[in-house]
Amino acid sequence: MSSFEPLPTFRRRSREVAVSAKDRAALFGSMQKAHTEKQLDNPFSEHNPNGKMPVKKLDKNDPTYGKPLKGSVTEKRGNEANSQIHKEIEQLCQIIYDIALNDPKVLGPECWVKFGPLFEYYNRISDKVVGLLLRARKHGHLTFEGEMLFQRRDDHVVITLTPSGLKLIKHHS
Repeated sequence: MSSFEPLPTFRRRSREVAVSAKDRAALFGSMQKAHTEKQLDNPFSEHNPNGKMPVKKLDKNDPTYGKPLKGSVTEKRGNEANSQIHKEIEQLCQIIYDIALNDPKVLGPECWVKFGPLFEYYNRISDKVVGLLLRARKHGHLTFEGEMLFQRRDDHVVITLTPSGLKLIKHHS
């Protein structure tokens, strides 16, 4: 007698398989149609009717201009990136505040630091210090002279936290 037993087999009713296949085919067809319609707006798509692409007028005043579709993965990634950058700006403002507190030259309510010491300190944490400074200035959290900051050349440039930047510190602590 053999010690092997046959493996169990599973049978599906033919009707269930047929309905399931029809449903899948219908779902695929609807997805394909939606994709093709979406590609008609894409100037780089291969789905051109009669080889001509309809020119879609773009309006810069449109609130959706230059933004990803609502609920898309691109929108989600963008929101996550913005959140991460905001946290890094808060951290940068906190570091500026901490350096200014420990500097006896900084007197009074103003909170400032020179670029050279900040660059040396923050560069150990992240190499994005200049980009974060520009972004923080764009959002009004700090001020400094000039368009761009370069190591060594701009070590003397004063970076000052604004009231908005100080609020981030109070919120962050």
